[in-house]
Amino acid sequence: MVSTQVVQEFYAVATRKLGMARDVAGRIVRGLLNLPLVVIDADLLLAPLAMEERYQISFWDALIVAAAEASGHKCSIPRI
Repeated sequence: MVSTQVVQEFYAVATRKLGMARDVAGRIVRGLLNLPLVVIDADLLLAPLAMEERYQISFWDALIVAAAEASGHKCSIPRI
């Protein structure tokens, strides 16, 4: 399972920060898109708002957790 956000972030980081060639990153993205995909929609965008405050994590990290939970995975966020 992978969320659309994770695929987008992978491509951006791989090409901009890691200097990976776009064609190589594109091939990896195509491979990731063969996995079960959690599409980030309007409802899923609301879930991280409460998580962000409750767990003191970034909105983007909370969105990854929300996508995992939406796909049926149970997530545990350790308190630091």
